[in-house]
Amino acid sequence: MPQDTLTITDNRTAKSYTLPIESGTIRAMDIRQIKTTADDFGLMTYDPAFMNTAYRTTHPIQRQPAAGRGGPFRCGGEPRRYARRVR
Repeated sequence: MPQDTLTITDNRTAKSYTLPIESGTIRAMDIRQIKTTADDFGLMTYDPAFMNTAYRTTHPIQRQPAAGRGGPFRCGGEPRRYARRVR
């Protein structure tokens, strides 16, 4: 039975790391545990132009049909008067 994990072997230290795979992706923060020494910051990922970066699935904000302007928004099932602005 296949496991939803990825095993990485660091050739610099000969240590192996097992990372969970969720929805076909691994978390970049899980890569940070790969270090050469205890005081090392950890391995980082680099993806120029975000060519191989996944997005997180969230509940979209949906405008509910309402008479006139200024009707309620629904965010993840909760009614709200205004949508949150993301800057």
